[in-house]
Amino acid sequence: MVVVGAPSSCPKIYHNRGQITWRANEEWVYTLLLIDSVMFELTGFQRDLLYCIAGTDDPSGQEVRRELKQSSSIEVNHSRLYPNLDDLVDKELVEKQSKDRRTNLYRLTDKARKLIADRRQWEDERIEQLSLDA
Repeated sequence: MVVVGAPSSCPKIYHNRGQITWRANEEWVYTLLLIDSVMFELTGFQRDLLYCIAGTDDPSGQEVRRELKQSSSIEVNHSRLYPNLDDLVDKELVEKQSKDRRTNLYRLTDKARKLIADRRQWEDERIEQLSLDA
């Protein structure tokens, strides 16, 4: 686990259900999520692959590739796509099953769903903080 955004000078106050609260001084208290470091270790491209798979019912590699191209206008070649999908399988974030001799289907694991939800919550809190600071 990684504590994201914790000021180095803050002593830990308490840990509660995936959150840690830190006290910087008498006025400031920071509540931070504990985020599994896996999502921070992925490349942006690998996170995009997870989101594409999440938005499609058991897509093939070619369907993931089309979705990426449609969403981002980026041309993704086979030599980039399949090694990254295999990395996600190795990290137990994606399950791969054979449809036929040439086609594999991809599905998110429960672990990946949880990590995506946690990441989304973390991102939403950062965006909310931007709104409060403005």
